[in-house]
Amino acid sequence: QLVQIARLELTTQTHYEATPLLTNYVHRLAEVTNTADLPLLNGPYIAYIGEEYVGRGQLPVVARGQNVTIGFGIDTQLRCARELVEKSDELSWGQRVQTFHYRLRLENYKSEPVEIRLYDRIPAAKTDDIGVTLGKQSDPLSGDEVYLRDDKPQGLLRWDVQLAASTSGANARDITYSFEMKFAKDAHVGHEAAEAMDLMEHDFQRRFTRW
Repeated sequence: QLVQIARLELTTQTHYEATPLLTNYVHRLAEVTNTADLPLLNGPYIAYIGEEYVGRGQLPVVARGQNVTIGFGIDTQLRCARELVEKSDELSWGQRVQTFHYRLRLENYKSEPVEIRLYDRIPAAKTDDIGVTLGKQSDPLSGDEVYLRDDKPQGLLRWDVQLAASTSGANARDITYSFEMKFAKDAHVGHEAAEAMDLMEHDFQRRFTRW
């Protein structure tokens, strides 16, 4: 039996979030500020847009004045994709250098433009044995202060994209970037590098599979 103890109207800012490493669908999210006089308790939530059921998730404890991000399912009119365009592997000055070039693609089948936060990742080296350098990008990364402080040092890439209406097929929006990994040439077939890639992918999935 459920008993309603409060009904709250809270301040929100909505946006779309694309993580093509994990899924080709784009999620709807709302950043909610708890402006109520009581905290929000930990527990499951069910999300609706109007009368349409759009999904469920887990709400953490949210203090008064704190922000929390809540998922509202996917938008089937938006798509994203990720492609490894090119990879090179060579020796240079006693080091092995691997270079990766990726293409991220966004498509909008809506009749109006949307704003999308597009995420991807590069390995975040835990030791000095592996050097990871972000290379050229077709679009600048987000200038959001919290992202630059907390996420970018961990290898998380974020672009804030204004995606025009009816942007699909030959008109799809592409964002490209590259990164380089350097490590000792006698490392066992890039074993340390492979571990760095696996760790980063695991952290990325843990963060973005909550919706």
